[in-house]
Amino acid sequence: MSDRQSIFLNDIFNTFKRQGSDEVNPQNANYEKSKLSQKNILALGYQYDVKDRYSINAFLKHYNQHNVSGAGEIKKDLSKIGYGMAVSYFINTALQLKGSYELTTKMPTPEELFGDVINYEGNYNLKPEKSNNYNLGILYSFHLNMDHRFALMANGFFRNADDFIYQRLNNNQTLYISDNRDGVQSIGGDLDLRYSFRRWFNAGLNVTYQKVKNLQKVEPGYTGLSPLYKFEMPNIPNTFGNVDASVTLHDFGGKANQLSFGASMLFVRQFWMYWPGLGLTDKEAKKLQIPEQISFDANIVYAIHNGRYNIAIEGKNLTDKRLVDNFSLQKPSRGFYINLRYFFNK
Repeated sequence: MSDRQSIFLNDIFNTFKRQGSDEVNPQNANYEKSKLSQKNILALGYQYDVKDRYSINAFLKHYNQHNVSGAGEIKKDLSKIGYGMAVSYFINTALQLKGSYELTTKMPTPEELFGDVINYEGNYNLKPEKSNNYNLGILYSFHLNMDHRFALMANGFFRNADDFIYQRLNNNQTLYISDNRDGVQSIGGDLDLRYSFRRWFNAGLNVTYQKVKNLQKVEPGYTGLSPLYKFEMPNIPNTFGNVDASVTLHDFGGKANQLSFGASMLFVRQFWMYWPGLGLTDKEAKKLQIPEQISFDANIVYAIHNGRYNIAIEGKNLTDKRLVDNFSLQKPSRGFYINLRYFFNK
């Protein structure tokens, strides 16, 4: 191959196995049944690249998953093919356009298949999710002078998914469970703006908007067109983002040491907890929405000897707001954490 061309072959293998026992209730056989999931993704790709002008990537993927529930009692093998292409083009040194298409597969995770025996009910009949993904983006970087630098990244996406994997409450409304929907369409985009001043200050803003719409026309228990057709999917936020800033002091307390202070704010707009408009008027249905959430985090990180030794102190949800997950279950309140990390080779 020439300097402009390259071929890559990549293989990723993951395995999961679980078996246990219930000491409180020894008669409970659910823990004793072994669970096994092995996933392999083989990818073959080709890239043609002209430096600072354009780049073309094409790839082919093979997804394979082997699942076993019990001592070989129930086996299920899943196999899918995916492919795609990505193109990027530099209009000039500061402005780049990007576009991609991929037929992709999302295999069920072990937790989705087997549950976690606490809050998540397994669904061994879950099918792989297949989707056609289209992306179009722009990257623009510029500087006022060598001190003030900016980068703007904007991306739009369109996705059509079959057997879309989503989370809902089980029939008893007590546990999470994953399920498939025959058709789900996602349209949206995200915006990322970064600013840096010399080597010591960085700040950024990231915002994502997505409209995830149900296109399944047939619903169990209903005749005719599904009453949920073209409704927004519940338990999925449509607007969220974050703002962050950090200050870094180089050679603090010694050469090759670095002290940084960071803060961030997370924002999630209110979204539906159940199917919107089903059984209640719009005014009453607001009671079934996950409320808007804003939280603030901060951290201090001291890296010594080029990062070989690291000490980090982090504060989560500093204003102690009530935060919930996508099913309105409360998350931990204000918390403080310390992390110590050491690299043997750095």
